[in-house]
Amino acid sequence: MLAQVARCVDPAFCPTDDEILEAVWGWDLERATDATNAAAARDEIVIIHPRRPEGIGNVVCGEPTGEAAGVSCAMTVRYTGGDLYQVARLERRADGWTAVDVLGVWRERVRSSGSAQPGRIPAHSAR
Repeated sequence: MLAQVARCVDPAFCPTDDEILEAVWGWDLERATDATNAAAARDEIVIIHPRRPEGIGNVVCGEPTGEAAGVSCAMTVRYTGGDLYQVARLERRADGWTAVDVLGVWRERVRSSGSAQPGRIPAHSAR
């Protein structure tokens, strides 16, 4: 017999994969905009092209928290060339789920034999 682990502590308060991906993508876009604006304030020209996540897996969410209808989720977000192991605090708002805090560790995929080596967190994912 196989044991099944629930993805969320409260299934009634559980974002879908697509909702989490959109929240993470929104977070990435906000960080890219913040970095671009900061560079412009220093009279620098910076062009940032955040990568859209390709998929998600290993999602586990905790108990709903606080007045803001939030939940913390751990996940693996797949990008071209690597995976970002993330913990995100998400809030359910009128227009959907929004990432309000994200921490992550980037790991590049290695195409040749050998194991992947930890890399630096891409600029679009760093806080």
